[in-house]
Amino acid sequence: MTTRTWTILELVPLPFQVRPIADEGRDEFVKRLAEANCIKTHYLRKILREPPGTCQRDQGR
Repeated sequence: MTTRTWTILELVPLPFQVRPIADEGRDEFVKRLAEANCIKTHYLRKILREPPGTCQRDQGR
């Protein structure tokens, strides 16, 4: 088992939280979350896949 180590770039909560809407898909939710926080959808998806300071190799992928 490997442990995650965080670097200088720590994750912080997004300023605006949104709740999922009934029957809303994952992609639609991520898009609304990104728009509410004025960030690009592809950037938020990238952060969700691989947080800063981590490497996919370190997580055993």
